[in-house]
Amino acid sequence: MSENRLKYLDLASGIMIVWLLLYHALYPMVGDNISGKIPFLYFFMPWFFYKSGMMFHLSNSKKLLKKDYSKLIRTFIIWSIIGYVVYLLWHGCKLHDLSLRIALYCPIRSLALGGSIPLNSALWFLPVLFLVRQIANYGISKIHPLWMVLFSLIATAIMLTIKSRFFPFWLSSTCWGLFFFCVGYYLKDMEEKWWLILAATILFIGSYFTAIPSVYSDNSPQWHNFMLWLPACVCACITFNNVCRWLERSIDNVCHGKWFFPIFSYVGRNSMTYYVGHYLIFKLGFDIIATHKAEWYASWQGLCIVIGCYAVILTSISIFLTRQNR
Repeated sequence: MSENRLKYLDLASGIMIVWLLLYHALYPMVGDNISGKIPFLYFFMPWFFYKSGMMFHLSNSKKLLKKDYSKLIRTFIIWSIIGYVVYLLWHGCKLHDLSLRIALYCPIRSLALGGSIPLNSALWFLPVLFLVRQIANYGISKIHPLWMVLFSLIATAIMLTIKSRFFPFWLSSTCWGLFFFCVGYYLKDMEEKWWLILAATILFIGSYFTAIPSVYSDNSPQWHNFMLWLPACVCACITFNNVCRWLERSIDNVCHGKWFFPIFSYVGRNSMTYYVGHYLIFKLGFDIIATHKAEWYASWQGLCIVIGCYAVILTSISIFLTRQNR
């Protein structure tokens, strides 16, 4: 992969991570339906699967399993343990509620159905991406990537059809995550074709008038409306990547090779650290604010405090880990 490609993906990843951090921090002010009220980057989670597919290369199953375990599952276990310890301390010391239900039943149920523990819910992405990569590696080695796209699309439709309260969230996420992953793998060398850019941009803009209002509404969307979200997100990913590619090339040329987006680039290069640690800070930060300064909970003051904690804590951790890995 060329340096140029890595640089624009760093920019894109940084933008998406910054939005992800802000997205969760906006919960108290905006509510759960943030993508319906602020829909500009509604495709941020599909984009991470799409990007992973773009960067994927077929590998020996055992080597890939070992590599992904070290990068994804090991990280998931470490941060889940950290989250669980904080969860127990918070409920025991602050809320004075450490019953068997709180200590064991709730975390186990959350892990089984959601793919993560309560205080660090965003970690679901790591085991799901792990599964997606193993399935894709096996499937693409046997059949054409387009057949894998079709297979994952059908699986997603089935999951949405039989979805129930006790249906694992991580299982349906694996299906649609596999779809975006395989699409990214198939389109990675085609994204700069003019006809694809034109078609994707037109459909992406049109999605704001069709798919997005259908999916991100106050009511639970019907599965056929949600299926519109899949191609809409693909078009959005293609358009977004080309915008970032154009920004990287044009601004970088004007600045004579000096990178113009140091913050986004840095966050993009350290996206894993920012991702795995942010939700714990978000939940704990707003719980503390609600306890000690309730009037700041759903206000700009609370939002700024949490964003400040993101910047200080996560950047410090990423700097420490970068130095440790040298």
